Amino acid sequence: MKRAKPHSGSIPPIPTFLNGDCVDAKRQCSLLNRLAAAGVDGILTLGTVGEGAVLDEAIRVGAIRAAVRCLPEKAVIVGCFGHTAKALLQQVETAADSGATAALVTPPFYFRLSQVALLDLLTEVADRASIPVVLYHIPTVTGNPLSSELVERVADHPNVAGIKDSGGDFAHFLKLHRQHASKDFVVFQGTAALVGPSILAGCLDAMCTVTALVPHLEMNLRRAVKTADLAPVPALLRRISAIAELFRLGDYPIPANFKLVAELLELGSARVHDPALSPSVTHREEMKRKMSDLALFNADDSAQSVLERIDHNKDRG
Repeated sequence: MKRAKPHSGSIPPIPTFLNGDCVDAKRQCSLLNRLAAAGVDGILTLGTVGEGAVLDEAIRVGAIRAAVRCLPEKAVIVGCFGHTAKALLQQVETAADSGATAALVTPPFYFRLSQVALLDLLTEVADRASIPVVLYHIPTVTGNPLSSELVERVADHPNVAGIKDSGGDFAHFLKLHRQHASKDFVVFQGTAALVGPSILAGCLDAMCTVTALVPHLEMNLRRAVKTADLAPVPALLRRISAIAELFRLGDYPIPANFKLVAELLELGSARVHDPALSPSVTHREEMKRKMSDLALFNADDSAQSVLERIDHNKDRG
């Protein structure tokens, strides 16, 4: 098997905007064009914030095709879920048939599996997948962590192109990156609040939720680090972290808050896959207030503007 070519750089996870029981292709493409203009290297669709684990097949296909159509020259990585190798492979091949360039493979959840069982399953998926596979380490959701030893054993597989680490443990991420990152295996930082510290540490591959809605923060951070103009970096790091906190507001799951922020920024609908998850009027108002406190509405998120806003707030205090 020929070694898969990995994707790298800034690949933000995007929401799946819905219109009735279908993908809102117009809003989806508008968001994707905005991200392309900002300079991202690709997108992750149908990941955690994209509700990939719960959307039906028709919506999944619509989301993938919209991304491929709108970003023909960019990486389109698709979140794939399933409790068995067969179920995972069905989603991987649907993604491949719809034009995706890689699959983000999530370990099974519900049942706790041994590392040996996980290795066997992921190896089988990688063996049979027709597009490159990126592993997804998100143990708080799956209950099945991918240990350093497992990653070491699977990283040499010619069809495994990398891993997204959303475990939130910076020391673990740095260890993964130090031991496994190469031209053939990309280690993505998947925790938004740790993207800035990762870039400062020289780990330049990220899947940052904040970037999907406010892309210029990560782009300005990358530019500041590349040019060694570090003055705006602390303010940019604090702002990315503060926005990431919005996605965990209250008792709502991350996708519901993510879409609510998107709607309040007039990027797309807050409609989620199940009405039971829809934010209450009270929650919506609280989110609006917190976003206003962060000056997110009509905000200029250039590096200079962020510095000026921080300085202004200090003067007010």
